[in-house]
Order: sequence, then structure tokens, then C-alpha cells
Amino acid sequence: MSEKDEPVFYFGFGANMSSKTFQRGYRRLSPTSAERAVLRGYRLEFSEPGIPFFDPSFANIAKDDNALVEGVLYRITPEELDHLDISEGNRAYNIIK
Repeated sequence: MSEKDEPVFYFGFGANMSSKTFQRGYRRLSPTSAERAVLRGYRLEFSEPGIPFFDPSFANIAKDDNALVEGVLYRITPEELDHLDISEGNRAYNIIK
């Protein structure tokens, strides 16, 4: 198995904590696992500009040594991660590895 075939983990927060969000609609992802997770050292904030009058801001996480974010840890393929990145505002977010 090459590195490009190795499963990757994605920490979902906000709306991405819903498995329905992943499996239906535009994303249509099929995680091989999903479990509750906590990301320490980050805080949840609504700092990503959204669509005025519809969804004025989107959830984001920011470094904060005294905080934590609850979410879901999904195991997906690298191709699914790329598709997810595009579906989340056409690569609007920075991926932290």
C-alpha cells in the first residue's frame, strides 16, 4: 500500500460532527470509522466569513493552549480528504497535520 492509499484522519467539528453531513449531499463520503474526539490546544470560533443574511460566518478553530474542541475523528481516504477540502469553501481552510 502506497502513502497515497493510506487512510488519513480528519477531525470534524461544528456541522461536520454529523455523519449525515458526510454521507449525503455534495460530500458523499464513506468514513471507515468515526469516534468522539477532543482536540486540546485549540478553541472553536466563528471567524471564517460566510454568506451574508444566510450563514454570516463559519466555524473555525484557532490555537489556544488553554482550550479544547470536541468533535469527531473520521478515518477517510486521501481522495476523500481532497474532496472534503474542496467542498469546505473550495480550500478555504488550512489543514493542520
